[in-house]
Amino acid sequence: MISLDTTVAFAIQNAVVMDQLGEALRSDVVVSNPYLRRIVEFADDFLLRKRKLPQHGDWETWLLTLDEGILRDGTREALGRLWAADISGHDPEFFSEVVIGELQKGAAQVARARLNAMQDLDPAALQALAEKVANVRTGALQGLAKLSDVDTWAHAVREDEYISTGFPTLNTFIQGWGKELWILFADSGVGKSILLQNFATNAAVRGKNVLHVSLELGIRPQIHRYYRQIAEASKAEFATDEKEMKRRLRHFFRLAKGQVNLLEFPAYSLDTATLHRTVDRVARMMGSVDLLILDYLDLMSPSRRSSKGGEYADLGYVTHEVRALTGAFDCAVLTASQSVRRPEKSGRLTMKDMGDSYNKVRGADGLISLVQTPEEEEMHQGRLGLLKVRDSGGRGQEIGLYINRELSVIQELAHPNTIRLMQRLGHLPGGGGAVRVGGGASAP
Repeated sequence: MISLDTTVAFAIQNAVVMDQLGEALRSDVVVSNPYLRRIVEFADDFLLRKRKLPQHGDWETWLLTLDEGILRDGTREALGRLWAADISGHDPEFFSEVVIGELQKGAAQVARARLNAMQDLDPAALQALAEKVANVRTGALQGLAKLSDVDTWAHAVREDEYISTGFPTLNTFIQGWGKELWILFADSGVGKSILLQNFATNAAVRGKNVLHVSLELGIRPQIHRYYRQIAEASKAEFATDEKEMKRRLRHFFRLAKGQVNLLEFPAYSLDTATLHRTVDRVARMMGSVDLLILDYLDLMSPSRRSSKGGEYADLGYVTHEVRALTGAFDCAVLTASQSVRRPEKSGRLTMKDMGDSYNKVRGADGLISLVQTPEEEEMHQGRLGLLKVRDSGGRGQEIGLYINRELSVIQELAHPNTIRLMQRLGHLPGGGGAVRVGGGASAP
């Protein structure tokens, strides 16, 4: 165990450690000794003003500014003890990374002791201690970018940095899935989960590693959905013609360059912290996770809960914590959420229909609606609506879809493969005439 004296000694002698731990060491729940805390405060303030730590002469000058007596003598004695500590065997960055956990544990123990010493439990005091403990963290700056770093930023994002959606028109508008969070909104039963698995399959065909985390459907029915989509087989065909199904599936897996892995969790049993650890373990097994499918957002639990906002704020926490996975694992995250209603006569969903928490809208990088009017349902059709898109490109656009729940297939309506499938199933005249879509688009 690393002693507090060693930690403070390293901080006042090494600017890297002070940058990382200075703010934490200024807290009285971390450093209860007033002499040590006074030393840290002087060194940290000196570093902020002068951009370097104080030298021996600076310390002597500072000591003279303190009142004579116990204050100056106690500080001088503590400072001498710190300078005598051996820190030569420690790497500054590794030390800061490891010791912060010990400081957090110590702060929690101090907070508990103070609570036990209180005669009456004051809610305000409890909250103040909790905030002090929560603020014990490193001073590392995440996401710091320099505008003048021309060599890094003076080029457009390459196409290969995006994961193809498998939908050509959708790719035209959004280029593909970036390292960001996309949320699909739809009413119950329209096909949210089926569309997510179609996106997963399209990514795997193109060599991407996909992790599908299901909180709604069990592994076996989920895999059967995938298999029916891949084999373009109905439930009846899948159940009666095993030989042909295996032939079609093996043909697909010979062509697919990536892979899809499925994990099942009971609804509301998975919080964002556990999800982070799970993705980390799977990434080590697979080499990387390029695309995370989370089915779906509303069935997650936050790793922390709001004391005031209730479920509304909790959904916001979940959204932002899930979004953080994109940076942590350099992957795209696709998930689905419930809209508050089925679109009315207009056949449209807007952001005001996007479920029970507008925090989800704010937390997402992109929002896509999936709608299907009763008339479209009879014709196996529906539409994707682009509601929130990076740089606003394509926002407001609609893309016609062919939706077949029996086959677990959702494809772009105006695509040769879709036309061929519709003809085979009798959903399109053999001559290939135009089919009208409720949103106004048409397939040739």
